[in-house]
Amino acid sequence: MKIYYLAYDIDINTERMEIYFPTAKIYKLCAINNCRLKFCCYYEKAYPSIEKCEGKSVPVVIWELDEENMELLDIMHDMDRCYEKVKIKISGESEIQIFTYVMKNNVLGLPTEAYLGKMLDGYEEHDFDPTAIEEALDESLKYYSRM
Repeated sequence: MKIYYLAYDIDINTERMEIYFPTAKIYKLCAINNCRLKFCCYYEKAYPSIEKCEGKSVPVVIWELDEENMELLDIMHDMDRCYEKVKIKISGESEIQIFTYVMKNNVLGLPTEAYLGKMLDGYEEHDFDPTAIEEALDESLKYYSRM
């Protein structure tokens, strides 16, 4: 059985996905509307998450994966402590169930340059507008400048 994984983080990179999931195929490139990207703390680092936000959008890659890949994805997203798995409804995709991971912690943080570079590589690969990343970084920088 196939599963559909909505990626908005470094998993938008085809090269990265081919390393961990050689049978992965891009199902669709799109954006999720009324949603924004943000960077949230997890221990001493920060990773992306998404949340509802009227008028914003986040570019995403929907991957078609083999069901056996679910366990490794859960481990990679540290399901017990860091992220929770949620189902996502995409307009026009009524026949399939799409899932993604959302951070449990909402405290803003700053990603490492290396992590950010990998995300930007994926945005460039798919010709995505980097506004979502720029706005998320600006929000985190403003948060830390007030401290």
